[in-house]
Amino acid sequence: MKIKNNKIYENKFRGVLFLITILFFVFCLRSSSQEYDAVFNPNFIISDFELEDYSSMDVYEIQSFLNRQNGILKNYIIKDPNSGKLISASEIIYNAANQYKINPQYLIVLIQKEQSLITDPNPTQRQLDWATGFAICDNCSKDDPYLQKYKGFYNQVFYAAQRNRFYIENNDLIWLFQINQEYNIDGKKITPLNQATVNLYNYTPHYNGNYNFWKIWQKWFTKKYPNGTIVKAYDSPSVWLIEDGHKKPFVTWASFISRYNKSDIINVSYSDLEKYAVGDSIKFENYAYLRTPDGDFYMVDNNKLRKFQSREIARYFGVNPEEAISISYDDCNYYPKGQDITINSLYPNGIVLQDINDQKIYYAKDGKKSFVLNSDLAKLNYPNQYISKVSSEEIQKLESIDDTIIRDGVLVRSENNSAVYFVSDGVRKPIISAEIFEQLGFSWSDVVVVSDEILNLNKIGDSINIILENINEDELLPAQESHPL
Repeated sequence: MKIKNNKIYENKFRGVLFLITILFFVFCLRSSSQEYDAVFNPNFIISDFELEDYSSMDVYEIQSFLNRQNGILKNYIIKDPNSGKLISASEIIYNAANQYKINPQYLIVLIQKEQSLITDPNPTQRQLDWATGFAICDNCSKDDPYLQKYKGFYNQVFYAAQRNRFYIENNDLIWLFQINQEYNIDGKKITPLNQATVNLYNYTPHYNGNYNFWKIWQKWFTKKYPNGTIVKAYDSPSVWLIEDGHKKPFVTWASFISRYNKSDIINVSYSDLEKYAVGDSIKFENYAYLRTPDGDFYMVDNNKLRKFQSREIARYFGVNPEEAISISYDDCNYYPKGQDITINSLYPNGIVLQDINDQKIYYAKDGKKSFVLNSDLAKLNYPNQYISKVSSEEIQKLESIDDTIIRDGVLVRSENNSAVYFVSDGVRKPIISAEIFEQLGFSWSDVVVVSDEILNLNKIGDSINIILENINEDELLPAQESHPL
């Protein structure tokens, strides 16, 4: 059921009141900062992969990004000081990024953080001359003759890229910030944990300035994933389930593989992942049997604990006390509780059944059956289960409920159409372009080709798009000027 000619489809897809007001403002600012501090990790601002991902945008994508903003840079053209030819801001950013192997997105955020040129339609010449804040310090004069060789938009972008590459290749110099060393920065104890964070503090040795960088990065270059997406950061082995605005960690590989396939995982950036608050961990295998200190038995059912109504019922359903995992009361209380398992809970852990007479397929659980259209849908939804053939009488014991639809977390398309959908919250959400598909980290080889009959079981939902949020200047903190070390 996989795509056979991925390239074809990939191409297709390409007074007092005043005082009160001031005090209210200060309170809000402090509250905002405190809320921010709870999310922002000053020890790990972006990942090393993100810093050096110089192929993240080509020159056309940079220009397209600038075109969507209000700033002067979308129409900014100057002479290349080397060739004398006219060159656009997008070309300057692209060339600098590629020459020094620095992410163009990093340079874009740096330009915005320093001089707001991405969104400012009427900047001063001074803003353009010191676009990336290179060679600027808190007490420096911009008229210092020594600094004039760094002046100008072209020079600023190239020197910023060059300096960031210098930090990477000379990270053992003792006068630079270094990884895993504690520093006092603006009264805060900060220990940079990776090279990208070290680069940012070497370039701007201030807390607020790096907060602003992170805030802009979060707005522009992190993505929101639909419910049911399985993700991992490029530089981390941890796997997470995205659900209701949270990332839920799989504590063990067994807890993951008992629910999903390895091919369901997509690689995302650290920043994309950090946008989500941590949710409940997924610790045990699905349908694992657990035992509390007082001898009660539970079964894990999609991250809920279902209690066997009695020990006799647990034995009736084949629970071996010696094989059940012993858990603490804290573990038991941590998980939400599901419906108790009783003597009438036929097939409590779910099973795929086929009527030996009419060959119809059902998914049975807790005394209820859901019609499954065909064996292709059964393999797609329940890849680790065999189809058990039973009598019609056994099927008739089960109460009928809604028919089975495609499970969440699957990429699908029709065998008669190249449009690709991601199933989330029970609906299929169109991915409107190949660019969005690839930016989300999906793989063309993971798209499952199904019949129209199967595809139409899920209603169409809202399309999946990557929306770049506007920068709200009120969210940024007052920042000192840069002083690259």
